[in-house]
Amino acid sequence: MRSAAALVDQHGVDHLTMRRLVAELGVAAMSLYRYVTNREELLQAIADRLVEELTQDSTLAPAQGKGKEWEDFLSCWAHGMRRLSLAHPGAFGLLLMGRDQASGLRPPLGSPRAAEAFFAGLLAQGFTPEQAAATYRWFTSFLVGQLAWPVSVPVSVPIPVPGSGSGSGSGSGSGSKVADLAGGPHGVASPHPPPELAAVGVTGGESVCHFPALQQVQSVVTGDHATADFEAALAGVLERVRRLELAAPAALQVTG
Repeated sequence: MRSAAALVDQHGVDHLTMRRLVAELGVAAMSLYRYVTNREELLQAIADRLVEELTQDSTLAPAQGKGKEWEDFLSCWAHGMRRLSLAHPGAFGLLLMGRDQASGLRPPLGSPRAAEAFFAGLLAQGFTPEQAAATYRWFTSFLVGQLAWPVSVPVSVPIPVPGSGSGSGSGSGSGSKVADLAGGPHGVASPHPPPELAAVGVTGGESVCHFPALQQVQSVVTGDHATADFEAALAGVLERVRRLELAAPAALQVTG
């Protein structure tokens, strides 16, 4: 399973096939089918491995005796999830897929094992079930918003390069250049966009030179703000949860 996860992290989920994994391992195809029956089962096993890595992370336990244990708990989980997404940029996307409508569990804490660990921690901090449920909704929405981009699927589009003309074909004389919107290898977004993106920007493959408002903000939106944005968003979630201490249980039923 380690080899399969490494293959996904290196090349992306779409690259993983049973044939490629067999070639990577240097084993007979039938030996692999002793452990998994198909690709979907293999991907689920990789996702389960990530959940196991997460729930066994000792840093998720909040510091004791500070008087704000629940804040430490959520902060530890937020940073633990971010570390997991950075350590497994390809495989982490598996935790962002799907939602179990019947159980109400949401990605990336959609696994019963992960959700159990999260809810158990909140209840141990004195949260009511209603408070824990509201916190879970807000926290998972925060995680998806902050962690989905680094594992986004690459999209190749023609990007006009300044001074190269405005042709729409392909090749050296086309006046455009194909770049990966993810900005990084194997479908993993880099915090630093490619020169073509930073210099021109992309809006459906169009140059920002046709959009004056975008030109004004281009220099400040192309930098690496991932860490600062993550911390600011986390602070917002903590503040919202802090208000639960004064909220009546009935108010917590409203989806936020």
